[in-house]
Amino acid sequence: MSSIKVVLRKKALANGSFPIFLRVTKNRRTKYYRTPLNTNLEEWNEDTGSFNGKNANYIQKNRVLLKIKDRALKTYYDLELEKEDFTLDDFDKHFRVDTNPASQDVFRFWDEIIQEMRDAGRMGNAKLYHDASNSIKRFIGFKSLRFSEIDATFLNKYDAFLRSRGGTDGGIGVKMRTIRAMYNKALERNIFKVEKHPFQVYKISRLKGKGIKRALNLEQINKIHNLDLTKYPHLVDHRNYFMFSFYSRGMNFADMICLKWSDIHGERIRYIRNKTKRPFSVKINPPLRAILDHYREHSLGTKYIFPILLQRFDPFAIRPSQKEDTCPI
Repeated sequence: MSSIKVVLRKKALANGSFPIFLRVTKNRRTKYYRTPLNTNLEEWNEDTGSFNGKNANYIQKNRVLLKIKDRALKTYYDLELEKEDFTLDDFDKHFRVDTNPASQDVFRFWDEIIQEMRDAGRMGNAKLYHDASNSIKRFIGFKSLRFSEIDATFLNKYDAFLRSRGGTDGGIGVKMRTIRAMYNKALERNIFKVEKHPFQVYKISRLKGKGIKRALNLEQINKIHNLDLTKYPHLVDHRNYFMFSFYSRGMNFADMICLKWSDIHGERIRYIRNKTKRPFSVKINPPLRAILDHYREHSLGTKYIFPILLQRFDPFAIRPSQKEDTCPI
């Protein structure tokens, strides 16, 4: 008996969510393949092996799962045509190669992971991976790179490269953790095998970020609120975004840019936190109402409240703030 099904493993991860696997069974033997997605029990339809409507991005995530399952089915049927008595080990070898055609090519695998994240709506993580990949490419002169070349020596030289360009422990740590995560994903998918993990030698823990987070006091907040921007009209939106976050109890910018007019329900804003996927509700106080009224009056005709993420734009390619978008207070 043979079957290929997407399933939720019931062993919770550290963050409380559950990992989603592709389960392949043949001749009473079973193998599980980890997908890039996790979820909670309330957002999962066990009968169909898919996300239900309670998940904010269920359509995109179900597409990712469908692509993975379709790839497995194609591999299975191709093997069936080649030889009737193929084994699950045969499937395993072909499926992993088909799933990761990059094999030892680091950047092709890296691009595949980035695309999976984008398909799953994880734009923040996709950007981190994209930036780290470009940084490594600059380091090696845009040459090809194999996983076997990533060792402790490689990482130490890359560390020195970043420091020679003004890199700090905090920034280097972000890139190194991203590289380690990508490297571990490749190991999990059996792209390659390694005797000595390079990050057992190169210790990210030794990187100590020296940045100090300082909060603005109320006087400084009021200065920003009352600042005359007549000579700096291009900063009106920036000031509005900052004040909106302040008056909405520190709403994350990633959540702000995705706010839709449909998220407003009477005197409250109800939205799903992008990072945790948890629901939040914010009371619309007078300062928030004034900002909302401003953007309703100057609406560009999209579903989004703020003119940052327009419907026709790719969220992955949002324009970063320009250096000249500042003025003295």
